[in-house]
Amino acid sequence: MNLIDRARIERTVWTLDTYVQVLPGRTRRAIRQELRANLVAGAADGGAREAIRRLGSLRRLAVDYVDNEYGDRPRPRWLHGALWTLTVEIVIMALAFVGHDGFRAGIEAANPRPDGDFTWTGLSVLGIGGDATYVDGRLDRFGLTFALWNLAYLLAALVLGGRLWRLPGAWWRARRRAVHDVAVG
Repeated sequence: MNLIDRARIERTVWTLDTYVQVLPGRTRRAIRQELRANLVAGAADGGAREAIRRLGSLRRLAVDYVDNEYGDRPRPRWLHGALWTLTVEIVIMALAFVGHDGFRAGIEAANPRPDGDFTWTGLSVLGIGGDATYVDGRLDRFGLTFALWNLAYLLAALVLGGRLWRLPGAWWRARRRAVHDVAVG
């Protein structure tokens, strides 16, 4: 095989791997190894281009792999989880900045020339707080603080938005299949 045939095979392998991203890593590695071995063997018979053509649609092959793993059950989706996490983070940050700006506007409305340190605990449910320091009636500095448990909202968005509670079952089924294949083979 020449370099171009090897590149075609690798491109095909990694394209299929991209299509089956919802599968556990161990399963994806096994699929890559099997596909690569089959394409190399097929390339010895009629060339890499012909071996890849005989595969058919890579999208259809990926759907078959995913259906084999999960069946008709809903699947975990990492990208959906990441998008939900990003959305929740944007909402939390927007609430923090709007809330802190309202806090600062309240200080300035209550006292036209504020002086000193002021602490804000307005969004304690979200674990968000802040402070503002005024010197001679001007805002000198302000800061936002986030509690560590605030990350629980982001983790919940990742798990719920991506249906990640379905992963342990898929990992268990893949492990059980691997043990069965070793015992049979």
